[in-house]
Amino acid sequence: MKKLFAALAALILLLAPLCGCAGRAAPSPEEVSGALSSPFSADVSVTCRGSEYSGVLTRRADGIDVKMEAPAIFRGMLISFSGGEAAVSYHGLSFSLPSDKLPAASVIGAVVSVLDGELDPDGLSVQPAKDGSGALLITGDGFVLSAAPSDALGGALAPTRLEVPSEELVAIFENVAPAE
Repeated sequence: MKKLFAALAALILLLAPLCGCAGRAAPSPEEVSGALSSPFSADVSVTCRGSEYSGVLTRRADGIDVKMEAPAIFRGMLISFSGGEAAVSYHGLSFSLPSDKLPAASVIGAVVSVLDGELDPDGLSVQPAKDGSGALLITGDGFVLSAAPSDALGGALAPTRLEVPSEELVAIFENVAPAE
């Protein structure tokens, strides 16, 4: 009987390290919200209701800039979001208006509103991704944001995928780097 208990104890000790990470608790919504507010730059590809958009998104300390790459008609357009305002620069023309009044950027506005305004910890749910990658699934009012630690950002969280089902919107973030 003593040998059986000794064998079971040894087996448990051998298997414990393999199971240790599965029970790790997800960070709190406050921790996630703060971690995602660090400045970064990323290529972003957005599909919304069958249309495709792409550009470079840069999160600054005081807002978010998006330099459009596609579709071709928007190539070179720079949209700067800060404090509920959108400043648009395009081929030498510039104008500003409330960000919710910018129809050409409504798709980008949906992405920006999640990253800039809707990551208030109240109402967020955070859970580890089931694939064991270390990614987090952050669920808020009408969106699911996947974020993962980024080597380029010194281990800070960076968005990897955003889904806004009501808008039929999926955004993919790649080539994350520190903002310059």
